[in-house]
Amino acid sequence: MMEFVDAMERLGLPESNYEIYDFEDGQLQVDEVKEVVRKYEERYSGPIIRLFRIMIPTGTM
Repeated sequence: MMEFVDAMERLGLPESNYEIYDFEDGQLQVDEVKEVVRKYEERYSGPIIRLFRIMIPTGTM
């Protein structure tokens, strides 16, 4: 994860432009992903979220 933060700093992106989720490697569950997607759906709306939803198979969310 530190490599990611270092890359963002080198690119000049402030921490407010990204979020880090500290999920255990190999332990991520579908419900955890759904929770993150719902969070972003509530926070943002518009074409980006609609495009993302198209990429997720119908009935899985």
